[in-house]
Amino acid sequence: MNIISSLLSKYPADQVTPQDFIDKLTIGNPGWQSAYLAVLLTVIFGLLVYIIPIYLTEKDHQGLYPLYMHTFYCATSSSKS
Repeated sequence: MNIISSLLSKYPADQVTPQDFIDKLTIGNPGWQSAYLAVLLTVIFGLLVYIIPIYLTEKDHQGLYPLYMHTFYCATSSSKS
Protein backbone atom coordinates (compact mmCIF):
# COMPACT_ATOMS: atom_id res chain seq x y z
CA MET A 1 0.00 0.00 0.00
CA ASN A 2 2.95 2.30 0.60
CA ILE A 3 3.92 1.98 -3.09
CA ILE A 4 0.47 3.11 -4.25
CA SER A 5 0.40 6.14 -1.97
CA SER A 6 3.94 7.00 -3.07
CA LEU A 7 2.92 6.88 -6.73
CA LEU A 8 -0.22 8.93 -6.17
CA SER A 9 1.58 11.58 -4.16
CA LYS A 10 4.01 12.22 -7.04
CA TYR A 11 1.25 12.82 -9.60
CA PRO A 12 0.83 16.55 -10.16
CA ALA A 13 -2.39 18.06 -8.89
CA ASP A 14 -2.36 20.81 -11.54
CA GLN A 15 -3.32 20.31 -15.15
CA VAL A 16 -0.90 18.10 -17.07
CA THR A 17 -0.09 19.13 -20.63
CA PRO A 18 1.17 16.99 -23.55
CA GLN A 19 4.48 18.87 -23.30
CA ASP A 20 4.94 17.42 -19.80
CA PHE A 21 4.82 13.90 -21.28
CA ILE A 22 7.23 14.87 -24.06
CA ASP A 23 9.64 16.35 -21.53
CA LYS A 24 9.46 13.26 -19.30
CA LEU A 25 10.03 10.86 -22.22
CA THR A 26 12.91 12.82 -23.76
CA ILE A 27 16.13 10.85 -23.43
CA GLY A 28 18.56 12.63 -21.14
CA ASN A 29 16.00 14.15 -18.81
CA PRO A 30 16.02 12.94 -15.21
CA GLY A 31 13.93 9.81 -14.76
CA TRP A 32 13.52 8.95 -18.44
CA GLN A 33 14.59 5.34 -17.85
CA SER A 34 11.82 4.70 -15.34
CA ALA A 35 9.29 6.38 -17.64
CA TYR A 36 10.26 4.12 -20.54
CA LEU A 37 10.17 1.10 -18.24
CA ALA A 38 6.63 2.00 -17.20
CA VAL A 39 5.58 2.40 -20.84
CA LEU A 40 7.20 -0.93 -21.78
CA LEU A 41 5.52 -2.82 -18.93
CA THR A 42 2.16 -1.26 -19.77
CA VAL A 43 2.44 -2.32 -23.40
CA ILE A 44 3.55 -5.85 -22.49
CA PHE A 45 0.76 -6.43 -19.95
CA GLY A 46 -1.79 -4.80 -22.23
CA LEU A 47 -0.87 -7.07 -25.13
CA LEU A 48 -0.91 -10.15 -22.91
CA VAL A 49 -4.53 -9.40 -22.03
CA TYR A 50 -5.36 -9.97 -25.69
CA ILE A 51 -2.79 -12.61 -26.65
CA ILE A 52 -3.44 -15.10 -23.84
CA PRO A 53 -7.19 -15.53 -24.53
CA ILE A 54 -6.50 -15.95 -28.27
CA TYR A 55 -3.85 -18.57 -27.52
CA LEU A 56 -6.14 -20.45 -25.12
CA THR A 57 -9.03 -20.33 -27.59
CA GLU A 58 -6.88 -21.75 -30.37
CA LYS A 59 -5.38 -24.40 -28.09
CA ASP A 60 -8.68 -25.68 -26.66
CA HIS A 61 -10.80 -24.93 -29.77
CA GLN A 62 -13.48 -23.27 -27.67
CA GLY A 63 -14.10 -19.79 -26.37
CA LEU A 64 -13.05 -18.83 -22.89
CA TYR A 65 -16.46 -17.49 -21.93
CA PRO A 66 -19.93 -18.77 -22.74
CA LEU A 67 -22.23 -16.58 -24.82
CA TYR A 68 -24.13 -15.21 -21.82
CA MET A 69 -20.87 -13.85 -20.34
CA HIS A 70 -20.07 -12.00 -23.58
CA THR A 71 -23.57 -10.53 -23.50
CA PHE A 72 -23.07 -9.45 -19.88
CA TYR A 73 -19.71 -7.81 -20.64
CA CYS A 74 -21.13 -6.05 -23.68
CA ALA A 75 -24.08 -4.74 -21.66
CA THR A 76 -21.90 -3.45 -18.82
CA SER A 77 -19.45 -1.82 -21.20
CA SER A 78 -22.14 -0.02 -23.15
CA SER A 79 -23.93 1.21 -20.01
CA LYS A 80 -20.84 3.10 -18.72
CA SER A 81 -21.07 5.88 -21.28
